[in-house]
Amino acid sequence: MAKNTVGRGTLMSWINEFKSKCVVCPFVEIVKYLWIKFKAFWLHWLTKCFLYGLLAIFAITASNLIVVHIYIEFGKTPNAAFTWLPDLVLRCFGTNSVTLTGGGHYAAIVTDMIAICAFIFAVLPIIQAAIYTAKLKRELREEFGFEFVPVKKAGVDDLEEMLKRYRGADELTIFSGGFDWIGLNEELKNLLLDFAEGGKLTLISFRSQDKVKAAFEKEKREDLFEKLNKSLGDRFKFGSGLDGVKCSVIKILGEHRFLFRQSSDAHEFNAGFLGSSKYSRQLLGILFKFVDTFVDTKDWSKSA
Repeated sequence: MAKNTVGRGTLMSWINEFKSKCVVCPFVEIVKYLWIKFKAFWLHWLTKCFLYGLLAIFAITASNLIVVHIYIEFGKTPNAAFTWLPDLVLRCFGTNSVTLTGGGHYAAIVTDMIAICAFIFAVLPIIQAAIYTAKLKRELREEFGFEFVPVKKAGVDDLEEMLKRYRGADELTIFSGGFDWIGLNEELKNLLLDFAEGGKLTLISFRSQDKVKAAFEKEKREDLFEKLNKSLGDRFKFGSGLDGVKCSVIKILGEHRFLFRQSSDAHEFNAGFLGSSKYSRQLLGILFKFVDTFVDTKDWSKSA
């Protein structure tokens, strides 16, 4: 369960983690680490203070309105100490308690305002609970590194997720069958072509070169295949033998990430994402070591 306060033990763990990063990470990583910690701490407290402040304001306003309502019921003039806050709200609508009292509408307005305050007072804790739940889920994702995004429409949602994860990559290796889907999203296509020309991209297909080329030709994307083939050279590999494997291994700012396809009963499939966290780094290290070894040691002259 997430802690509401940052104690000495938590602070020391942050300091120790920061020290370890100083040894192995570049300056950008240290800045990124400090920003994440700062944002997590201050956003939590600012949100909490804001919601509690709103609750306090509406509680005081509701109390004042109830007192004013009692005064009116007994035919007495409300004390200014109880009308200033309702008047502050009424001024937004171009009126005040004196004007409404003279027209005989003040009692009805006060009753409506009490109902509105009561409603908001009841809803705000629900909003706070929803924010807390979202925050807790985000913290768990960041801590354990796993995230799953529903892909309701293949060729659209999955490509958007890929584009989102690929941006800023230093190295990108994509395992798939045919790569003709690259042409479905113009922004993704341009990004991967830039990566190919910059030596950042490796494409590995479990199909033969002829079959991959045929898939591009079927979709009338022969030019795209030729561009990729020319830019990538021996980094466009065929016949991997990894039948059905569709995933991406990503390296950004010295950290590894893994994007993969996960089956789903509710929709077409999920885009699974394994980010870099203290719980996932060892698993990612094993995974990337396997990928690097596979690419380096496989005899690519032999068909699968």
